[in-house]
Amino acid sequence: MSTTIQTTGRLGADPELKTFASGKQKCELRMAVKQRGDRQADGSWIDRPAWWISVEVWGAQAATMAEKFHKGDLIDARGELERQTYTKRDGTPGEKLVVAFAKVEKLAAPGQAQQQQPPAPVVTAQQGAQSLANALGGDEIPF
Repeated sequence: MSTTIQTTGRLGADPELKTFASGKQKCELRMAVKQRGDRQADGSWIDRPAWWISVEVWGAQAATMAEKFHKGDLIDARGELERQTYTKRDGTPGEKLVVAFAKVEKLAAPGQAQQQQPPAPVVTAQQGAQSLANALGGDEIPF
């Protein structure tokens, strides 16, 4: 069984591209994911520490991401969540969360606000009915 995840966060470092003897490429992205804060009795909020998640992209996309993505970019990552174990530099065991088989989208560069879709125009029922009547070539709606 797999666990699918979609998360948004900022890259904490430039992407790392690895090329293997087989010619396959893997791009690893390290992203900081902000958690919801804790509300205090006085109504203020205290931020929780960020989670660090690795995102792995393989194949043709790997080289493109390594070139186009940079530290601080806001990204959206979707894929299978895995827990991987490894040995730290000091010899102790470690674990990390990895979004594998990921589809990644860049939402904004550092210093840019997240790009938002322009708001849809608000149309009243009467305006919509009049537009339909005009499209049908008459003044009245035939129902």
